[in-house]
Amino acid sequence: MLRRSALILLFLLCSGPAEAAPLKVVASFSIPADIAAQIGGDAADVISLIPAGQDLHQFQPKPSDARLVAHADLVVVNGLGAEGWLDQLVRASGYKGPVLAVGKAGNLRKSEDGAVDPHSWQDVENVRAAVAAIAEALAAQRPDSAERFRAQAAAYDRRLAELQGWIVAQIAAIPDDRRVMVVPHDAFGYFAAAYGVKVLALQGVSSDTEPMARKLAALSQTIRAGKVTALFLEANEDSRAMRQLAAESGAAIAGQLYSDSLSPAAGPASGYEQMMRYNVTLMVKAMNRR
Repeated sequence: MLRRSALILLFLLCSGPAEAAPLKVVASFSIPADIAAQIGGDAADVISLIPAGQDLHQFQPKPSDARLVAHADLVVVNGLGAEGWLDQLVRASGYKGPVLAVGKAGNLRKSEDGAVDPHSWQDVENVRAAVAAIAEALAAQRPDSAERFRAQAAAYDRRLAELQGWIVAQIAAIPDDRRVMVVPHDAFGYFAAAYGVKVLALQGVSSDTEPMARKLAALSQTIRAGKVTALFLEANEDSRAMRQLAAESGAAIAGQLYSDSLSPAAGPASGYEQMMRYNVTLMVKAMNRR
């Protein structure tokens, strides 16, 4: 009996402390969720309230979403007005923990109506700033894993730096007068400012407004004048107005971009890096078309 007790004690001493359960991280939608998952690794379980492939602007929270938030260790959102439903959801959940608005970490721009444009992730440098902010927020919640989070953030940042250089080189190879594209809503303002592309949009920063007939007519005239070859749909957006514009102008739709959501896992934009590479490849092909 004594020998058995000694063996049990030896086993307990050698096995060491049990590893802590992963942090529960709730992200507002698929893009910040993917970024947080790259940094958290297997030390964080990241759940996206809005699944990949669903429209950010049309989301309506459910009671089950409030329960997810209530049990989170950290809530990661973009902020800047991207999630108009967020404050009410947090209040309803009773959550008292940290809410990290990663969009505020980068350089911000204003849209045509003077409001801050929430689509900050369309500039890779803003995402690099968000990565640093998420790493520190995770470290604050789990100090004994701080170096692990920072190391994973550093590895991710190196990939983002490479992605940034690739985008700059791809766009730079397009003649200046060809760097023009038309999209359904104003989700690519940060991309335009960062990479030297002119973006014309049928709608403002939110896709839940109807495009103005006057703007549609003006864009149709611009396209017919031969100044634009790159017309795009956006994933999860109503395509009727863009198809009408293509029909009236005689232009062809060049493909579908991902702006406010990643694609589902089997799609071409299942992660932030994949989304940016997919979008830019499609843009370059369309802008170079004669």
